[in-house]
Amino acid sequence: MLSDVQDLMDVKVFMRGIAEKLPAHSPYKADFDFFSAINYTTQSEYRQGLKSFLETIVSGAAILTMPDPVKEAYPQIVKLYGWL
Repeated sequence: MLSDVQDLMDVKVFMRGIAEKLPAHSPYKADFDFFSAINYTTQSEYRQGLKSFLETIVSGAAILTMPDPVKEAYPQIVKLYGWL
């Protein structure tokens, strides 16, 4: 899914891949859809917004309640979080 992150376009593609696997009723689908596009004026705002969202996934035991596509991508999400 996410090998070597080069730029924010790679991030968008990665987030879109997860969003497409989530069921429509998933409470996280809207967030993954949102971060599949750069919806901020500056790259730094996008990075900070995405990092805040990902922090909810990588911190604590939140991953245990996440849908399977998110659980499967967890190692890559942690890597992305560190990259941001």
